[in-house]
Amino acid sequence: MSVCVIIEMEGARDWPETFAFTTIPADKRPSALQPSRSAADQEAKRLAALKPGCRFVVLEAVAVGMQISVPTHVSIEGKTLISGMVPAVMSLGDADDEIPF
Repeated sequence: MSVCVIIEMEGARDWPETFAFTTIPADKRPSALQPSRSAADQEAKRLAALKPGCRFVVLEAVAVGMQISVPTHVSIEGKTLISGMVPAVMSLGDADDEIPF
């Protein structure tokens, strides 16, 4: 599953900067998740037709940050005795990957 969002980039050079990143103004933020890249492309074309001269960027999810369980204590036989949760970034490259939202 490939999830995408579309952002209208009109006036992006004037968007406010906060620390080391740029804040997307509320009226330019994505309001929907597109279920696929092809659906996002079609929606970007539709939006471009409605607002000539505006640029619409399609962003596709390639990774997800989440907590995963990792063994912290293992028996001599290799059985997990205790696990802990750690933050990780997981690639969404495989077709079987699911985004947890």
